[in-house]
Amino acid sequence: MLHTSAFSRLPVRAALMLSLVAACASWRELPPVPPARMTVCEENTARICGTFRWTGSEYAASWADGATARVRVAKFTSHEIELRREDSGQNSDFTAQYSGTVRGRTAGGFVVWTQNDRSWEGTWTAEW
Repeated sequence: MLHTSAFSRLPVRAALMLSLVAACASWRELPPVPPARMTVCEENTARICGTFRWTGSEYAASWADGATARVRVAKFTSHEIELRREDSGQNSDFTAQYSGTVRGRTAGGFVVWTQNDRSWEGTWTAEW
């Protein structure tokens, strides 16, 4: 009969614990998933807010003034965010590029709007 003590099993337990810690550490490094819903506010000469709803591959966005757009995620990490907006309907020639910093459940930075070969800049914030 083979007799093992708790001490003889210690190296096996230690190896299992280390592999579990390594697995958890690599899991934390996965990029964050875009939030299911964001409230986004933009400002240049006036402040306007809207809602971005994640559809699985991009955001369906709508604003208080009735504008609607699809918003693609170009970059989303635990520290940075870049979004590309393409409006639909009457403003289909309107686009925007958002870039900023992520801090917990908020983000913010600069936005560049473009319409009819004219561009202007502003700021934006988001909460989720």
